[in-house]
Amino acid sequence: MLPSLRQRLIIGTAVLLGGAVWLFVDDLIRASDGGDGFTLVSARIGSGAAAVVVLIAGLPALALGIISSVSGSVLAGVFSVSAALTMLAWRGGSIEGYLWRFPPGGYAALIVEMMVWTVGLAMVIASIQLLRPTLRSRWPALVLGKPGDDDMQMKLPTTPAALSGLICALVGGLLAYFLLRTGDRGQVIVSLLLAFTVGGFAAQTILPQSNPVGVLLSPVLVALVAYGWVLYPGGGPDERLAFASQRLWGLALALPIHYASAAVAGCAMGVGWAGSLETPRGNRAT
Repeated sequence: MLPSLRQRLIIGTAVLLGGAVWLFVDDLIRASDGGDGFTLVSARIGSGAAAVVVLIAGLPALALGIISSVSGSVLAGVFSVSAALTMLAWRGGSIEGYLWRFPPGGYAALIVEMMVWTVGLAMVIASIQLLRPTLRSRWPALVLGKPGDDDMQMKLPTTPAALSGLICALVGGLLAYFLLRTGDRGQVIVSLLLAFTVGGFAAQTILPQSNPVGVLLSPVLVALVAYGWVLYPGGGPDERLAFASQRLWGLALALPIHYASAAVAGCAMGVGWAGSLETPRGNRAT
């Protein structure tokens, strides 16, 4: 179901406060040259330290996301955290700075970094799923009691859940391919949010799920395919020249932080939107 007004206020507060805390560490994870493109691998404090800083700074966003999920569905919690991270992604700017800092072949590092962000996303999903039931029973005043809030349960994806994620990756990735034309941060973030909202909606409509993990992880698949295509022999020219001439593959214009934030937030929105149009809950696959 779509969140009630009180739930939307809780989610909005969680996004703003969680994102504000993340913004405090932007100087630490920015590259030493001060250029655009927040990546762990080019952070001036080192990739390992940057990952720890982002993790610690994200704890308030996670706590607030868990509260959002307690008041509503698990999707509310995932959306709150990913949307809060979008504020940091916006502050970081476009991929252009990264492309000029790294020699050709820098997308290999982005593949590794995307996997690191995937581990973080998995931690968020696991934390919400594990803590939500306990907190709902301990603090019933936070539970707003909207029907359908307990329909979604996040766990290891079964075959139907994985297929649903594949549908989201195909629809969202295809739409993002056509929408992404420049590295401008506004276009990248808005395009990914829109594309994966449609992708999540399509996946949940075509193959209704009570387990949204496959859909939530679908941006990871799209990012890995995009980065791998740029690296693959014959996949395209030197990425710097391709970017300068606006010939770089659209899906490769987004950084891992963009996929982990705006794209995942879009997936959560799309699944929730489709769920609000569903009738019986008994027909859902797991």
